[in-house]
Amino acid sequence: MIFLTPYILFALLLLPLIWFFLRATPPRPREQSFPPIRLLHQLQTQAHEAVHAPWWLILLRLLAVTLLIVGLARPVIPSKNLSVQHSKDPILLVIDNGWASAPQWSQFIEGASQILTQAQQESTPVHLLLTAPDEQNNGLKIVSLFSNSSASVQFNALHPMPWSVNHQKATETLSKAPHYKVIYYLSDGIEHQKDTSFRNKLTRSTNLYEIRPQDAALSTLLLTKNTPTQNGLIQSVELLPRPTEQILTLQAYTQQGILISSIKKTIAANTVKSDIELTLPLEARNKIDYLQVANNPSAGSIYLLDENNRKHIIGFISASSNSNTPFTGSLYYLKKALAPLGDIKEGSIQELLSQPLSVIIATDTLFSDPKSEKELQEWVKKGGMLIRFSGDLVAGSTLNQQETPLIPLPLLQGTRELGGAMTWEKPQKIAPFPQESPFNGLTIPRDVRISKQVLVKPTLDNDKYIWAKLEDGTPLVTHRSVGKGQVILFHTNSTPDWSSLPLSSLFEDMLNRLIQISFGVQSTQAGKILNPILTLNGQGSLEAPSPYAKPISFETSQKLTISPEHPPGLYGNTGTSLAINLGNHVPALKASQSIGKIITLGSVSLSYTLGSIFIIISICLILLDILASLFLREYIGKTKASGAVLILAFCCLSTNGFAQSTDAPSVPKAALQTRLGYILTTDPAVNLASKQGLEGLSKFISDRTSLQLASPEAVDPTKDNLSFYPILYWPITADLQPNPKRVDVLNDYLSHGGLLVLDTQGHDSSSTIEAVHPDQFAGEASGTSQALKVATEGLKIPALSTLSDKDLLSRTFYILHSFPGRYNAMPIWIAKSNPLVNDGVSSVIIGENDWAHAWATTEDGNPTYPIFPNTEQQRNLSYRFGLNLVMYALTGSYKADQVHVSALLKQLGKQ
Repeated sequence: MIFLTPYILFALLLLPLIWFFLRATPPRPREQSFPPIRLLHQLQTQAHEAVHAPWWLILLRLLAVTLLIVGLARPVIPSKNLSVQHSKDPILLVIDNGWASAPQWSQFIEGASQILTQAQQESTPVHLLLTAPDEQNNGLKIVSLFSNSSASVQFNALHPMPWSVNHQKATETLSKAPHYKVIYYLSDGIEHQKDTSFRNKLTRSTNLYEIRPQDAALSTLLLTKNTPTQNGLIQSVELLPRPTEQILTLQAYTQQGILISSIKKTIAANTVKSDIELTLPLEARNKIDYLQVANNPSAGSIYLLDENNRKHIIGFISASSNSNTPFTGSLYYLKKALAPLGDIKEGSIQELLSQPLSVIIATDTLFSDPKSEKELQEWVKKGGMLIRFSGDLVAGSTLNQQETPLIPLPLLQGTRELGGAMTWEKPQKIAPFPQESPFNGLTIPRDVRISKQVLVKPTLDNDKYIWAKLEDGTPLVTHRSVGKGQVILFHTNSTPDWSSLPLSSLFEDMLNRLIQISFGVQSTQAGKILNPILTLNGQGSLEAPSPYAKPISFETSQKLTISPEHPPGLYGNTGTSLAINLGNHVPALKASQSIGKIITLGSVSLSYTLGSIFIIISICLILLDILASLFLREYIGKTKASGAVLILAFCCLSTNGFAQSTDAPSVPKAALQTRLGYILTTDPAVNLASKQGLEGLSKFISDRTSLQLASPEAVDPTKDNLSFYPILYWPITADLQPNPKRVDVLNDYLSHGGLLVLDTQGHDSSSTIEAVHPDQFAGEASGTSQALKVATEGLKIPALSTLSDKDLLSRTFYILHSFPGRYNAMPIWIAKSNPLVNDGVSSVIIGENDWAHAWATTEDGNPTYPIFPNTEQQRNLSYRFGLNLVMYALTGSYKADQVHVSALLKQLGKQ
């Protein structure tokens, strides 16, 4: 056993003096009845010695003092496999604290703590060098660790960074420092840039100890690339080779932390690259915000998704000047169908190929220019998708009768007409789609007919190139792979001249399937600046960006170096977002060569600190001494002494010393103070956001008005009394189920003056409601459109109208012209008010702007969640709307005259 502060042990020399004072015990006062004169009779001149305390009590007190002194001297049982020797020269502790250290960070801290603890035992100074810069991008510095502070206190504040270490800067720092004879290097086990000079600098020390994970136990990995497929997506992962197989679990999450899907894959031994395929329907895949490897906390084990994975840029080759003529133009129906799916560009082949595209669509076009045709072929080979539609030009061309890369199959010259005046054949229906077709599963309307088509030359293997056919077996859609891309031909026209397909929903669905299996390309604008929205920390968790993170541009995003100024995360602005993933900006993984004397990470035995144990035992003995003294002096009896022990134990263990009387009447908190309420959902994350949002709004209102709101409360309409709450905030989730009792209670609440705010927290893409601000971003809230119908089914809601700046709600405190929340793209609906009922206050407000997430704040008052676009003005306006909402519910129409102020002033002017 070793003492970290041995000088305190000199206090043991005081034990004899302590024994001298503790051995005496004052005699117990004697009670006796006597007349006053009797006192003089019993006076004695001789002195009496004090009664001695029992030997066991003196021993108990000496033991308590001894344990207290020993505990304060910080006794430690040292580690056995570390050999820190006593020296006046400091030792250097170097720690790789980059992203690759995160999976074994707890072992790093444990090993560093053992080194510091043993150095403190030997009174040897310790200096620390971290090889990754901090959030402020300060230069790397060597700092001295405290010799009189525990290792846990000094190391618990350290955490891994979401960027790589900077061994070049570390080498420069070491070059300026004095020579260290002993260096302990906690290595992450992988190679980094400028490693050679850094390692050479370390090996110059007399004794170098490298503490590193075993090569067979290295769990460092990188998610590097995400590729959409017809049935889901493929995530690429880089690993360090391991001699045994390992199992990885890939999980797909929304930004709110909701798990969408999970898949396990067994990785064979010595594998360095692997692909994990996640099969998902299109609707679910578009909800994914990031992919993460379970049980591997690191910025490299998470892959963020952005519009690059959902949004596509679609180019149309301009065929003629009348291509966009309504109802007859060759591009009219295509643009109507594809406008919701991505950005649309139009121009010549050269103009389209000069910008990033995922799909090019050509309607009845011949590629007569050899140069343009060759450039288009090269674009397809690199992964592009060319979708062509037939027409009179395609049918009449002799070039298409022979095999060419831009036509899936050689065509027969001319067209086949069905249902014409000169033919016996009737227009054909579409046959069920083959199982291997991307259109498989789509519903084919009964009224779709094909009256004209282009046929292919018959061969034995034509079927494998056909994705859709007519009932007579002739092709409707053919395809062929060209390099990494696809060439697809619709054997009918893109207008209703040849078929009724462009007029049906099937046309849009077929194009949607094709767009989704194409390679997505990020919609970029030159010179556009993207601000950080959410960033990753070293443990792979999304959090608000630090104030030191700087914006980026599209031009620099591809060659970006991950650093404190540009950490991995999500960057964006109005209508645009870009994911910066660590795996796309760091070199390939490679295990580093070991240097110096190797100590395996995790094998360092613990140094056990016993000081706190001794102090706790000493305190217990002192309490026992107090009880024993009271018992010996007969202040308490045996029964009372045992009761005192029980009471003391109860007070130590119980968090509440006294219980409230069960006879006291139960009064709801909302009846004593004004509070806002929110309706509970089945999603804990949504409930937390509602609570934080209303707390932030309540604080905002209390700071700016005379109204002092208490903390909001969660309510269940089927169980709680709603009459105490002026406003009920109801976040709508997709899994909402009908409940007749809830409907009855809410109807009663509305009829007695309550205000119900329904918020879907985003826009359901299946909804027919159009955005009022198309340039604004609205979060996806799939399924909430149907859930909103379930929520309002049976509620007595008056007719709804769009909320505008002419309504009373926009003037109750602040004068507002917009009512944003986390989003600001969709309209807000307000129930029609009756001036004779509830002072003209509407009973229901419905929106999709997700106000709770915009209002939510942390305990220190900072915003909890980002908003889109991330502007302070929008968040401030959302708070102002919330304040107006509360004032509207509480005060009614006292400011109704402000709505008509213009008319009133005009009337006064006439008079």
